[in-house]
Amino acid sequence: MISKCSILSFVAFLAVCRCYIIEGAPSALPQPFMDPQQNTGYGFDYKEYIKRHTQGAPIMIYTLNDCIPCRNTKSLLQQWYPDVPAYFMELTMNLQRPWERRLERDLLEVTGQNTFPYIFVCGKFIGGSSDLMNMHNFGRLRPTVNSCPAKGFFRPNL
Repeated sequence: MISKCSILSFVAFLAVCRCYIIEGAPSALPQPFMDPQQNTGYGFDYKEYIKRHTQGAPIMIYTLNDCIPCRNTKSLLQQWYPDVPAYFMELTMNLQRPWERRLERDLLEVTGQNTFPYIFVCGKFIGGSSDLMNMHNFGRLRPTVNSCPAKGFFRPNL
């Protein structure tokens, strides 16, 4: 349950940070394929979807609600990089949304990481929250974002 206060603070965060939230399942779902992990039913392959959306934004982050490292990432961007457009796809892992589980499995396959957040800067996977913090602390995040060909005109085609 999200309180009105947390919603208002999150909306204020979005206004300050020029962040965009991608909500809901992608409307242009990839073609179904037989999922070898589950002998019953079909799954979707989101690897191309992930590649397309991470290359189109200076910062693309796949987050999980109620995830403290995800909040730390958003806070860092809000405080130090309000001018950089950042895109978030926040997953809930609701059992009524099986596409989120498939997306999480494909994020694991694409990145080799099994924890949230999954952070992409200029289309390149950099790691999680501590990796983003290290880039910031060592002065590498700003130059990387400034040299990024994607300047924030990305509009997710979901």
